[in-house]
Amino acid sequence: MKTKIAVLSLSLALAGYVSAADVYITGATAFRTAAIKAIASSYTGAFTASYNSGSLQTASRAAFSGSFPGISGTTNIYCSWNGSVEGVRALHDSELVTFIGALPTVAGSADGTGGGVDASTTTHTATFAFSDVAQSSSPFNTTPLYPSEPAVGVVAFAWVVNGGGDAGITGMTSQLAGAMLNNGFQSLRMFTGLAGDATKNVYLTGRNDGSGTRTTVLAESGFGISLSVQQWKPTVVSSNITELRLWPLADGTNVSNVWSATEVAGNGGFSSGGNLTTSMRSTSASVQRKNAAGTNVGSPGALSLIGYQSAADAFATQAAGTGTPGRLLKYNGAPALTYSGAGTPADPFVLSAAAINSIATGQYTLWGYENLYSSVDLSTDADLDTVYNAIKSGATAANLGLSGVPLSAMLVGRATDGGTVAP
Repeated sequence: MKTKIAVLSLSLALAGYVSAADVYITGATAFRTAAIKAIASSYTGAFTASYNSGSLQTASRAAFSGSFPGISGTTNIYCSWNGSVEGVRALHDSELVTFIGALPTVAGSADGTGGGVDASTTTHTATFAFSDVAQSSSPFNTTPLYPSEPAVGVVAFAWVVNGGGDAGITGMTSQLAGAMLNNGFQSLRMFTGLAGDATKNVYLTGRNDGSGTRTTVLAESGFGISLSVQQWKPTVVSSNITELRLWPLADGTNVSNVWSATEVAGNGGFSSGGNLTTSMRSTSASVQRKNAAGTNVGSPGALSLIGYQSAADAFATQAAGTGTPGRLLKYNGAPALTYSGAGTPADPFVLSAAAINSIATGQYTLWGYENLYSSVDLSTDADLDTVYNAIKSGATAANLGLSGVPLSAMLVGRATDGGTVAP
């Protein structure tokens, strides 16, 4: 008989926990690659895997099936990446999440590759959720999740400028970030210090409020995690930004309605960090600005676009390939994050030693703890605890790759999201 290790919901757990045959994981897209590698490397021997599109490490949904160390029978793990705050909400409110609907049949690899495409779907409540931010940094905190110390690693973020952005934009500060979040744009002179740039503007784009990336940026800048922001939605045609619109209302999955059911024009944002990458890899020589209602504002012209991404997505923004690569920026004077590696299974892309040192010693502070939450007390279920700790142990430097830094490497810490970084 298969070991039964999934938790349906907190309410079921309190009423008398009944387990099922599968584990369901949701949450942070910023930690997706690291999580997939940690899960894949935890299986014993051969296992099968599937994903809904792209690849196992980039898909929005994935599934695994095989033998798991310390658990008899077959362990099936399903993943659906929907954002940090969305993941916390899914656990807290026992929401149904869309997962792959069938067991995988194609062999996967311990390095997080392989598997086959499967577009089937089903809905289920989640067992675990990854989150770039603490439960307390969300409005879904009336019922505590488990464990009490959920951190499994450190996840890094970066400010980026689009591929057609002004070459004089080299850095961002927390003060300037707050001004951009509040107004949606600032004079290019604020970035370059040049008098001739006073009449040119730099515009802000970013994520919706279900994103841990956005929550981290708002906390780190001191802006306030629950406040509305002003962001612009780019339209990209053949790697060129043709239109920049103040984020419109009722924009499908891109709306921001976590902190308030009442939408605010400009407060929306991309529901996925990968979607932002396309815009940041685009030129912006002739862009028509529009208000939230879609009415033209002024005439088309050149402009620069600033955004914020997880480190992994930011490196995709600056990578060689289709479009014009964007650039990672310095933050509060600390050098921009860099990476090393050839991008092969034997030599994967990882944060460089300099970048890890900058984060670990407190020079670069745009980071947060990656938390892995459970809907039930893990001390009450040995199999769930085994899966949880295997994934946590898999958050090594190699598996984290471009995402962040292992807890063991950190020489500083912070008590809250955006809090003071200190030894």
